[in-house]
Amino acid sequence: MLPVPLLYRRCAPDEGCDYDPWTFGEGDRSYGSFMGVGAIHIEDRGEHLYISDWGFNRLMKFSEDGVFSEIIGSLGGGLSHAQDVLLFAWGVLVDDLDRDGHDDLLVSQGMVPDPHLDRFPLHYDAVLLQREGGFEVLSEEVGLSLSDHLDSQNEDRTYASRAMARADFDGDGFLDIVTFALEGRVRFHAEVPQADTPNPRCTLIPRPRYVPAYGSGYALRGAGSAVWRRRDIQGQSRLGSSPHVLNPEGAGALRFPSGYQADFDCQGRPGPFEISEPEWIEIVTLQNGTVSLKVAAEQVRDESLSAVLAPELDPGGRRRVDLGRGDCEAEVGWCLWSTEFVGDEQRLMMRLGSRWIPRWFRSNP
Repeated sequence: MLPVPLLYRRCAPDEGCDYDPWTFGEGDRSYGSFMGVGAIHIEDRGEHLYISDWGFNRLMKFSEDGVFSEIIGSLGGGLSHAQDVLLFAWGVLVDDLDRDGHDDLLVSQGMVPDPHLDRFPLHYDAVLLQREGGFEVLSEEVGLSLSDHLDSQNEDRTYASRAMARADFDGDGFLDIVTFALEGRVRFHAEVPQADTPNPRCTLIPRPRYVPAYGSGYALRGAGSAVWRRRDIQGQSRLGSSPHVLNPEGAGALRFPSGYQADFDCQGRPGPFEISEPEWIEIVTLQNGTVSLKVAAEQVRDESLSAVLAPELDPGGRRRVDLGRGDCEAEVGWCLWSTEFVGDEQRLMMRLGSRWIPRWFRSNP
């Protein structure tokens, strides 16, 4: 029997675990041949995980206590079968493909090695455009190539897509899609601008300061929107991530893994543009153990601060303190808090509002 796929939630520093495993369902629904995953914001329903599978793909979200809900059946994006043959799905990409302000999906499908050669051409790469009430599924209509012998370079088997990646390879501000396959050529598809196409897409190069990241952990919020979109959560078999962040909005805010929010405006240009995270946190430890915490006021937004304090080496003995709202008037541009190390405590991790800043800060006299 295949092992049960799991989502490993990172535990908070004051919890008695490193990771908390969550299953993707009950009974038979807990199993799956999961190959790709993307985080997509479903309008009026929040962020969900779209997971490629053999047969019905999955679209689900988890509550804070690990209880799951699944809605793929009501939206029509399962891509489960063709002519009673279950389809194999692999790559998952999330982007606003038609530039209407909603997240869409691009899903690659391809047969596995099998003597039933007639099942190969039944698979197809698909665009899932998010519409009111569900997904509109398109393929050839938007220019995606068929599963053919020309690109598979095999007389018996047609093209069987695998992993996909998105980028702006030529720097023109329009989307490029690269598709890898079971065999044969690597495919490239290029977005064709239409007469009503808005400003070009913009490529950002983030430079994090506090939390190292390579192509993951970032979120985008378009200008005038309240929704954070984590389109970089896109994993699939044997394909890594890009250190660049490609976004269709052109202006808005980029949230770093530390939680720092940086405004950007590409001014209608494709970039790339570097966005560096500044030094927005200062921690000073006095000889008597008192710890002074300073956070840039523009990042606080009337939020409370808490911290977990711990010894340098001992994974146990952690202590949490709730520090409340800081003094944002004592020093221009900063909010101030104060706590103290007790005993062997030498490091701390902070939580600003509802988000942990996932880094241990050491004492710094």
